[in-house]
Amino acid sequence: MSSLNFSFFIPFSRLPLKKIGIAIAGLLLELGFASAQSIPLGTWNVVNINYRPAPRWNVLAEAGLRSLQFYNWYHFYEFKVAGLYRVAEPLRAGLGAGYYNTYGEGGNWVRPVNLTEVRIWPNLSIHQSIDRFLLDHRYRIELRFTSKGFRERYRYRFSIAYPWGRLRETGYRPFQVGLNNELFFSSRAPYFERTRMQFHINYKPSFLITLQAGYVFQFDYKIFDETGRDFLMLGLYFEIFRKKRPETRQAEPDNKDN
Repeated sequence: MSSLNFSFFIPFSRLPLKKIGIAIAGLLLELGFASAQSIPLGTWNVVNINYRPAPRWNVLAEAGLRSLQFYNWYHFYEFKVAGLYRVAEPLRAGLGAGYYNTYGEGGNWVRPVNLTEVRIWPNLSIHQSIDRFLLDHRYRIELRFTSKGFRERYRYRFSIAYPWGRLRETGYRPFQVGLNNELFFSSRAPYFERTRMQFHINYKPSFLITLQAGYVFQFDYKIFDETGRDFLMLGLYFEIFRKKRPETRQAEPDNKDN
């Protein structure tokens, strides 16, 4: 199927894209500072290192820290590692594991701990493109070994992203705006556990670094671990190549593994 042309909808080339991106990022930060006075906006912080030992392989390590108020009421941290293999151009398979701790509400690291967990997950993801729009479908099965017993969970995430800005010589655009929604299911009642929606803006100051700012809305039934909340998300992502980085690179969705 030939690529669809969306250029008649919005003349992107005529928009001051850099100024728009800076303005939106500033608005997200303003919302975060305002939350200390008005709305209960939490924070979601991620640091990720993605190592590429070969063209088809990715190995990543990630640490995350969350709070239920604006840099206050810290209640959750995680460490995880994963390996991803590109089976074919649109299809990637992966296997990961992580360690997670969830504390109570009402302050910083409120004890007793609500949940301690070791999690193992296989997943598949399918990447598509329509013109410059990037689509991603991710399917994941989680095996959860927790302080409250064993559970399994099934997750599906759909993402759409649009990279923009002047194309750099190494084959990437410095900005990307994206939206994704993820659904969480279990084999036990009530079966549907959670929905998580994220809007984000990514900025790549260089080929190897991505900065992310976004908003996350999470709703769940609080049946097993943390409660749903609104979060300001800030992420820092590094890429490391075993050999010299490729001279050009086809843009991929910056939907990070969180």
